Amino acid sequence: MCQLLGMNCNAPTDVTFSFTGFAQRGGRTDEHADGWGIAFFEGGNDKGLRHFVDHQSACDSPVAELTLTLRELVPSIAGHGTFNFMLSNGQALWAHASTRLHYVERKHPFAHAQLSDEELSIDFAQYTQPTDRVAVVVTAPLTVNEAWVPFEPGQPKVFVDGVVAG
Repeated sequence: MCQLLGMNCNAPTDVTFSFTGFAQRGGRTDEHADGWGIAFFEGGNDKGLRHFVDHQSACDSPVAELTLTLRELVPSIAGHGTFNFMLSNGQALWAHASTRLHYVERKHPFAHAQLSDEELSIDFAQYTQPTDRVAVVVTAPLTVNEAWVPFEPGQPKVFVDGVVAG
C-alpha cells in the first residue's frame, strides 16, 4: 500500500518537518512497494504547482478514467481493493480513506511536536501566528504527541483553510 501525506493551510506553511518524518516510511520504517510522490502549490494558488513522482511499482491507469466524477470513480476503484486518495485544487483538500488515513489540525495555541520515525521535534509556537491553521492528512500518524484522528473506512473529508469543512 502506498503512504499518503497531505497538508491544507490558511497561510503559507513549510512542509519540511512533516515530510522529514514521512520520508522515513519510504523504505526505512515501513514498506516501499507502490512508489511515492509529492505535489504542492508554490507562491500562492496563482503562481504554480510542483509535482514530483517516483513511479517505482506504481500501477498503470488510463488517463481517460479521470474524466469520471469522483462519485462514480471512487466506488468503482475501491471495489477492486485499497483506494486511499487525496485531491486538491489549492484551496481545498479532499481525502478518502478506504483503509487507513489520519489527520491532525494544528492551530493556536501551537505546541511542541515530536516525530515518530525520526529524532526530530519542533515547537510550532515559535514559527506560527495565532490565526494560522494547518490540517495534516497522512496514512499513519507522524508524531507521537499530537491527537491524530482516524478516518472511518469509506469516509471522505474535505479540508479548507486548515480545518475540516465536511
